[in-house]
Amino acid sequence: MGDIHLPDGGRLVDRQDDAFPPALANRIFPDTLQGCLRRVIALVEDDPDLRCILFTGDLTSRGDLADYGECVDLFTRALRTLVPQICDPNKLHAVPGNHDIDRSLCTPDSTDLEVKFAPLAAAWEAAGLPILAVKGVRSSRIESLNHEKGELLVFSLNSCYGCGEKRSLPEEVQEQLYALLKEKARDMDEGAFALVGEQLDTPAFLADDVDDLTERLSSLEATCLPIVVSHHNLLPQSTPRLAVYTELINGGMMRSRLVNSPTPVVYCHGHIHDDPVEVVMAPEEDGVQNPLVLVSAPEFRKGFNVLEFVFTGEGLPLGCTVMPYRTRSDGEVRENVTQREGIRFRSLADYLRFQEDTFVALLRKLKSTTRARFPRVLAMAREDRRDISEQDLAAELRQAHWFGLVRILNIDVVPMHWQIRRMIP
Repeated sequence: MGDIHLPDGGRLVDRQDDAFPPALANRIFPDTLQGCLRRVIALVEDDPDLRCILFTGDLTSRGDLADYGECVDLFTRALRTLVPQICDPNKLHAVPGNHDIDRSLCTPDSTDLEVKFAPLAAAWEAAGLPILAVKGVRSSRIESLNHEKGELLVFSLNSCYGCGEKRSLPEEVQEQLYALLKEKARDMDEGAFALVGEQLDTPAFLADDVDDLTERLSSLEATCLPIVVSHHNLLPQSTPRLAVYTELINGGMMRSRLVNSPTPVVYCHGHIHDDPVEVVMAPEEDGVQNPLVLVSAPEFRKGFNVLEFVFTGEGLPLGCTVMPYRTRSDGEVRENVTQREGIRFRSLADYLRFQEDTFVALLRKLKSTTRARFPRVLAMAREDRRDISEQDLAAELRQAHWFGLVRILNIDVVPMHWQIRRMIP
């Protein structure tokens, strides 16, 4: 769930008359924030496989701490009331956003870099969910609902160090800058100097947090897929942005660490108010090339993403499916076209090279016009591989289904009830 920006996210309306009565507008036009929240709750109610919710920051705007607290209260009360099973600190992650910070808490001589995050953490703690990542890397493990091999490990860390800090200018430089401001704009006062001359918005990770994350990633087992959550993007956005704040100062360093990790990594973020899914690859080394998959959430009033992860029968991460739920022009929130990103295999051709000839031969035996029941497919497979088990064949077919080689009807039930059809020529 990306940038919520309470209370800015408002009604779905093409407002061309600013004098239209607000009370009436609030009663007749869809509330996009409430619509998206209701859709999230419905998904959690309907699908027990939804195991974790990620808040990627900017719950409010311009550092309004009252609105930040109201946003935390709104979401936690709704979740706790309607889907209490998700209100577990191990199933929720939150990070600060640059708009969440009250800049008046930043002083040029302060050595306490966490003081500006204290009210944000307190809001979550008051809701009984101390989940905000401030100093250090927070993590929680998500095991498969069906107790199959393979698991997710979610890491959340703060990218907003530097946001709101003030420049430590020499006194003589401050005097010259203030004189220049006074000359160019007679009505500027010391408040204007404090804003223009001192305040920064230069987001950054702490080096210790990056080192800690790198060390943790290096020790993960092959059956564990790490999900990293933060507010800022690691790649420059495609749309040119005119703003007083910079890109993430050490985003390149973090990107380099993640893309050179011994395991694939999925990085979830917000901030850019857009929703690309991008993949970064390091040069292949010893036949291994682990992707860094970057998934951006849009502004929450525009929708949110649901991520589904698929593992092989051996528990190795196979791929990630990104299902975008987006607000339509009529106010309804619907699922858009999904996007699939291979993690173990980058392409269909790569996957087929990995498969044994006997499995490819089995695919050729399947018809594209009719569905074959699983027992029949198992019998066909045993014509070439007498000792193949039901479990091994089911794992192979799940992978082929994910890559679009076959279509399995009733894939959510036990394999013996599956109906399988070939999808490619």
